[in-house]
Amino acid sequence: MSAASEMKSLADEQRLKGNYKAAIKYYREAISLSTKRGRQGGRAQGESARLRQIMDAQVGLALAQRALGRWKDALTVLQNARQHYTDTNDKAGIAFSLWAEAGTLRVKGDISGCIGLFKQAMGLFTRLGDDSGVGYCLCGLGGAHRIKGSYQDSLDYYNRANALFSSLDDHFGIAYSFCGVGNALRMKNEHKEAKDYLHRALTLYGKIGDIVSSAYTLLSLGLFYTIVGKYEMADGFFDKAQQRFKATSDARGSIYVLLGRCQLGHLTNTGADNAGLLDRALQYANQYDFSVERCHCVKLGAILNGATTDCYQQLGITNVGDVLPLNIP
Repeated sequence: MSAASEMKSLADEQRLKGNYKAAIKYYREAISLSTKRGRQGGRAQGESARLRQIMDAQVGLALAQRALGRWKDALTVLQNARQHYTDTNDKAGIAFSLWAEAGTLRVKGDISGCIGLFKQAMGLFTRLGDDSGVGYCLCGLGGAHRIKGSYQDSLDYYNRANALFSSLDDHFGIAYSFCGVGNALRMKNEHKEAKDYLHRALTLYGKIGDIVSSAYTLLSLGLFYTIVGKYEMADGFFDKAQQRFKATSDARGSIYVLLGRCQLGHLTNTGADNAGLLDRALQYANQYDFSVERCHCVKLGAILNGATTDCYQQLGITNVGDVLPLNIP
């Protein structure tokens, strides 16, 4: 294995562990090493492999940037990578970059564009016979449709993903889809089933040692227990989620925790500094230009101030409600 390949493997490992800043450093070193190797010359038949290695590292870099909220940088990198994969007729590369770009549009808040790209990626993965890729596209579609407000469609996509991951014995995929099923059921107010699936996801994430995706399951449980009125339990789950979001420098996750705690404060202790929590959430949303999360902040602020907002309509997604507690998707 070349030094560049070893560096990319190290970067992938750090990214999957949630060490995104370290991953970015290693991806850049991998790209630099591959680029230098090209300048030194070599056999023509190795050139395409070297360029593919650079592009794959670029996609990994973009995924790490996205996780840190830098979705604009990620989009630029991914679009350049996809153009290279297209120029070289690398269908697997195109599919993977489409999947990554779709998830980045979700972070941006372009839900319609996100759905379109996930469907394109899923079509390519299907033709390639890549069942794992199909499963992760199904999860992406489930999440995007939940944000859009199409909760039954979301549930259907996650159930399809779960069946596929179960057939592959993909434990991470199973946990991921369990969480998605639980969230879709939460939005449909099917409380018992939602709680069961979310806890099943959390248990499985624990068995495989995941802290990145499990943070969102903890957040979902915090939102769930807020909705059903078990505020002390909700606060405990928000606290655990925030510990993991802090460990992985996940600003978007932290916004949701702040929104959850702001709601809890108004429901249980109206004299607390709940406005400060909402202000911090909105500052993060503005800093990273997260459209959906900013809209949630604006909506919560409008409810607390007796005002209205049309931000959901502008984004083409469903209003989360008009009274506390908000069942944030």
